Amino acid sequence: MVKSRELLYALLLFLLPAAAGAQIRTVPKEVLDSIANPPEADCSSLMEFDTKRIVTGEIGEDEVPVYCFSFVNKGGRPLEIRHITTSCGCAVAKCTAPVVSPGDSGKISVTYYPKGHPGKFERRIFVYTDLSDKRPTAVLSLSVNVRQGADRSYWFPHRMGSISMKVKEFTFRSDMKDVVCLDFLNSGDVPVTPGIAEEFLPDYIRAWCETPGVEPGKEGEICISFDPDRFAGSRAAGAGTDGPVRVPLILEGLGVSPGASTIMLYVD
Repeated sequence: MVKSRELLYALLLFLLPAAAGAQIRTVPKEVLDSIANPPEADCSSLMEFDTKRIVTGEIGEDEVPVYCFSFVNKGGRPLEIRHITTSCGCAVAKCTAPVVSPGDSGKISVTYYPKGHPGKFERRIFVYTDLSDKRPTAVLSLSVNVRQGADRSYWFPHRMGSISMKVKEFTFRSDMKDVVCLDFLNSGDVPVTPGIAEEFLPDYIRAWCETPGVEPGKEGEICISFDPDRFAGSRAAGAGTDGPVRVPLILEGLGVSPGASTIMLYVD
């Protein structure tokens, strides 16, 4: 959620034509498909797999399973495994031996790290050999179904006393009325309702805890609204400073100092 508009603006700028009057070019579907599903090298059948797709069944976020794809070198000369890449850094693949003699078998082992990746995904493994410098000899597939773990702290990296935030900063557009709700996790042992130090907020910002009394291990929301009309008439808007206006939002009742419990808001 944080800085989503800035990322969108950056993407739009990247897509803008270099010359006036030029048109934005879209990437054809067949090109995207060729990246996700590249054609295999000629003679790829010489690397014969028992299966090229493994369906894992349900696994937990805290598990680190290893899956193996077995193959046989059906060619008349040694087969050299040059390198192996995957479609996601959560899957790490390697071959049991860099060179497999004719008639011998080998294995591609894939270690899967599901932490932070709950849901159903199709991960691909691209095996490159000396049969081709440009095309993979085999494209393998790992179909995973990851059960969301009970420990949600991975998703809330910013600790602020008894709570942890997903993000600790956000940017508003100066010309757009907006309301954003930022998620937090109760990392403590008792119910919590984060307070807001309203005396430090300008009149164009309003903030409140949307979910009072959040139980330990549960999630809540801190909501913030922005009024562009009030901002336009404020001293901050007319100060002529370089860069966005900074507004610290101090949370209270979390057992830490204001400096350790501040969400930084920006108006740009």
